[in-house]
Parts: sequence; C-alpha cells; structure tokens
Amino acid sequence: MTTDFKLETKISDLPAINGGVIKPVYQEVSSQKANTGANFPLGQQSYKWSVSGNTRWSPKHTHFVVRITLSNVAGDDLVNNPRIAPAMGLMSNLFSSAELRLGGKTVQRVTQFLPAIDALLHRTNKSKPYLDTIGEASNFWNNDFGVRVSEVSSTEGVGGRRTYKFDLIWKPPLMLFHTHDGYIPSGEAEILLTPQSRNNYKKTVIENYIAGGEAPLVAGVDYEFSVDKMVLHVATVEGPRYDDGTYALSLDHIDCQSSKIQSDSLTQQYLTVSPATKALVVAYQDERTTENWTNPSRLSVAPATTSSPNDPASNLSLGLTRLFVQYAGVTKPQIDANPEYKSLEVDRTVERYYESLDECGMLDNCAGAESLQDYQTRGPFHWFSWARDSNDASTRVQVSQEFGGLLSPGVENTTNMNMLLFSISTTSAKISVRNGSITTVEQM
Repeated sequence: MTTDFKLETKISDLPAINGGVIKPVYQEVSSQKANTGANFPLGQQSYKWSVSGNTRWSPKHTHFVVRITLSNVAGDDLVNNPRIAPAMGLMSNLFSSAELRLGGKTVQRVTQFLPAIDALLHRTNKSKPYLDTIGEASNFWNNDFGVRVSEVSSTEGVGGRRTYKFDLIWKPPLMLFHTHDGYIPSGEAEILLTPQSRNNYKKTVIENYIAGGEAPLVAGVDYEFSVDKMVLHVATVEGPRYDDGTYALSLDHIDCQSSKIQSDSLTQQYLTVSPATKALVVAYQDERTTENWTNPSRLSVAPATTSSPNDPASNLSLGLTRLFVQYAGVTKPQIDANPEYKSLEVDRTVERYYESLDECGMLDNCAGAESLQDYQTRGPFHWFSWARDSNDASTRVQVSQEFGGLLSPGVENTTNMNMLLFSISTTSAKISVRNGSITTVEQM
C-alpha cells in the first residue's frame, strides 16, 4: 500500500524539529602563522581544529572568510580602468596546493593545477545562475569580464559593486568540503594551504585585457592587491557522543596533470592515472599562467599579443578539430570528436558541449548549466565517464588530438599550449577513534 495514506499515530513519530540538528555554530580558526599583508606568501598556512564529545563538524558548511583589497597604488578604487578585473574564482589563484588531514593523516590533497581543478569543480556542479550571482558575489565566478571590471572600478561596467575592499567566501577544491553531507565526529583536523610565490600571487589574482602591443599590467605600478584577513569558519553541531569506534568515509578526488602540445598535427600524449579512476576530462590551457593576462582558472589559450576574455575567437583551444581518448581497453568517443570553430563562420562545438554536460550530470540541472559562450570563453572541457569492471586496475591513458586553422594559415595554435588531463576517482577511508581522538586512518 502506498505510504501517501500513512498517518502518524503518536507525536513522537513526527519528524524532529530542525531535522534533529541542534546548536549549529561556527568555530573561527586562524592560521598558525601570520598570513595577511606582506606575510601572506611566506610559507605554508595551517588551520587546525578539533571536536569532541557530542560536537561534530560539517565539511560541506565549513568555509574560509577572506577580506581582500584590490586598488590602485594610492590605495583607492581603480577609477576608469576597463583593462583590469578580479580573476575568475580568485581565491584558488592564490594557492598552489591544498591538503586535508584527519588525525594527522592526509586524506585528500591537490598538489598542482589548483585553480583549474576549482574551475572544473564549479563548472560541472554549479548552475549558471549560481555562478553569475552567488558565485560572483562570493568569489568572482561570473564569466563576463565586464561584470568583474565593474566590481572594482567606480566608473566602469554594468552595475557591479564598484568598490575595492571585499569579503570573499571560499572552500578549497578538496571534495569532502563539496560532497559530504554528514557530520564528522570526535578528532583532530587540519587544512594546509601553500600560497603562490611572492613574485606570482599578485599576478594570478587579476585578469588583464590587452590589445596588440599593450604591456600587461604590473602589481605595484598599475594596481595593488593584499589579503587583509583570512580565517576558517568550521561549522559544528551537537549530536550523539562519539568517543570510541570506527567509521568509514567515501572520498572523491580530482587530480590534474599536463603535457605540452608540440604541434597542430595529430599528436598523442601518454599519462598515468589512479586505478580508481571513474571519469577523465581533457582540456587545454595556456602554459603562461603566471602572467595576469592568461588566467590559471581558465581552460583556454591566448594569442601571442592579445587577450580578450569575452571573445571566443581569442581562445586558441577552440582550434581543436579531432580528439579521442584510450583507457582500459576502450576508446572514447566511439566516433572521434571533430569540433571546429572559426569566428563568424563555423561553430561545431555544440556536440562536445552537450555530451560533456550530459556526462558530468549538468544536462538535467533544473537551473541550467553554463551557456555555450561561457563554455567557449572559459575554455572547453571534454568529459568522459568510464564505468568499468571493479577488478580492472588500468592506469595508462592515451590522449590524441589535432588542431586546425583557428588563426591565419601557417600560424600554430599550439605554441603556448598544454593539454590538461583531469582524473576523477573515488576511494574510501576507515577512521578509528579512541578516547575522543583519531588513532588510525586507513585508506582503501
């Protein structure tokens, strides 16, 4: 019989108020070292906390609160400067690696391509309305360069905040903070963040529109940037005591590695991935990511002398004309992908756009995925899910690609191009707690 007709007979059988969650609070955690102003890039930052007794913490609701200043060198707003905007997904551009430890043991880490991983995570899990509104307010995720210009220039743009001091909200692209809906019981936890170098971190946090012959903007001359405060807000609730026992966590991971593209003609790249891989994503990125006119959050490649973030014709990764991936004895797509893009002439990128959104689960998102133009200008990603036998421990991947004439004949699209291979995998961990402390973490 359908449960639609079921009526509870006792008050005690009705759902608990607030779902049984009581006393939700944030615990503010500071870095173990000074991490503001000139101290920001000087060494690894550690954020440690612990819970015990009947207190548990929520990874999904835990986040950093960051205060930044992006100004002219006099410390005022960037008046009438249409060439500069905060970088898309600014916060991840500040760091080169991130790590989560439970009980002193590493359970998740990103050791390279942190901004690209964060961008892929947002583009394949968040709707376009989220990216353009909440995402823009919290970490500049709007793809439109003009919108982000208007955030920091009092006389430019289309109705942004027009100020130069901001609060940002950020969760590092460690998947437990994005996918785990539960509450972690007693024990010690730590986030470790490695900043970009002193020479680079002020470059990677802005995006610079340049026309042919213009010089890129320079920190300390054309603009100034500083981190004024950065603290971790750990979300906690009260629940059942957990002083002794063993529990399991499912851990998703996104890893990324690169290989230099040597030629426009058909080439093969060979890489090694985790045997627990369940999806592979191919993208292309400019190797000059420490320059502020090519951004490490974008999966795109800029021409040698220009950078126009809103124009697909300025993204040389759209010169891709053939792509196939071989892994675990299977080739995808079954028929080689053959996208093509030429400004004002040809656009055959829709198939890869549609199929990639389908493969990552965004096709049916009720609020809608990023637009085709966003996909093109942020940089295309090519997602391939890889369902296979659990006994298959394959690790070797071959990616084959070819590029056509996006630019004029005889000009290489691939001069400054790297191929990025993202691998999505799932592992698990058994965590043992004794007397309120984590004693062992066993990765499976």
